[in-house]
Amino acid sequence: MDLDFIDKGTGTNLPLTGDVTDALGQYSVDVPVGVYIVRYDPPAGQPWAAREEKTIRVDADLARPDVQLVDGWEVSGILLDHAGAPVADADLDFVDLATGGKIYVVRDNTDAAGAFAVLVPCGTYDIVFEAPAGHPDASKRLEGVDVPCVPTSVGTVQLDLGIALQGSVRERVSGAPVADADIDVVDEGTGLSLPLADDSTSAAGSYLVLVPAGTYTVTVEPPRTQPGSPGRAEGFVAAPPGPAVADFDLEVGVILSGRVTDALDGSPIEGVDLDLSTRRRERRRTSPTTTRTTSATTASPSPRDLRRRVPPPAVEPVPRPGAARPGDPRGPRARRRAPARPPPDGTRACTARTGPPSGDRHGRDRRLGRRAVHPV
Repeated sequence: MDLDFIDKGTGTNLPLTGDVTDALGQYSVDVPVGVYIVRYDPPAGQPWAAREEKTIRVDADLARPDVQLVDGWEVSGILLDHAGAPVADADLDFVDLATGGKIYVVRDNTDAAGAFAVLVPCGTYDIVFEAPAGHPDASKRLEGVDVPCVPTSVGTVQLDLGIALQGSVRERVSGAPVADADIDVVDEGTGLSLPLADDSTSAAGSYLVLVPAGTYTVTVEPPRTQPGSPGRAEGFVAAPPGPAVADFDLEVGVILSGRVTDALDGSPIEGVDLDLSTRRRERRRTSPTTTRTTSATTASPSPRDLRRRVPPPAVEPVPRPGAARPGDPRGPRARRRAPARPPPDGTRACTARTGPPSGDRHGRDRRLGRRAVHPV
């Protein structure tokens, strides 16, 4: 079995000797101090799925625990272009729907006849087909392919003719190009994000991706190293023969960072979503603002007056004096008479129905809505 050590910081695959297991499955390699992604590639013809370990830190001599590979099940089919011809050297990616992450696979390219056969563990996957560079067809996603621990065929998959979606991304004030900005395209008919190849801007701030004909929402996310607000264009129509052009002028942003912790024990809270709003109560679209494992968060709002909004606590409304209470069978117009207050000792309260002669003090009280009180 072949092992690959990829420097996690640079993405460089280290050239190694002794990176193949012996008859006992053992290996010993010399690598510099660092953090690596380690990949285990079983030989062709063996029934195991490949495996990848994301973060292996090497600070000194290290004896790794045994690694056990799981059985792989073949997913096969044929890939054709929009005209029905086989697509050679297309790349396949498998996204595990249980985790949302892309799994590591080997020998995942089509042959000259457009055929493919890839070993994966049991599960349910989205399969992304990406034509080779220079091919006129757009990438395609095959959703929800179930691999129930048996060989699975997806039959014939046909790509759609791609329409060039291109443009430039610049800062609004200075006009400087924004490099390494990420381009995302969402189909407004399905709400799904399209798989794209080479979807980052160049050093000159330009981009070009291939999409099928349709109506899309295009978003631009600047890199984390360059503060700026994302750009968004809705209702963007891509139709043959193309190209479709979408240019973006991004507002200059400022870095807003912080940490979210538990009020009781101070532990970081991961996955908290943050929304920003201006004083005019408009919601601002920002770069990814979900807290990470350390619960530190970074956003790039526009340089406007931002403030934190805390929703008021829920308070049960107090009914108006005399108003009907909820559930009162007499209806919303019902009125209830407040119980009379107990009079002081030695007095009694009474209400007269007819008024006394003019000038009577108690009659004046009744005309003014007062209660007459007489000594016993």
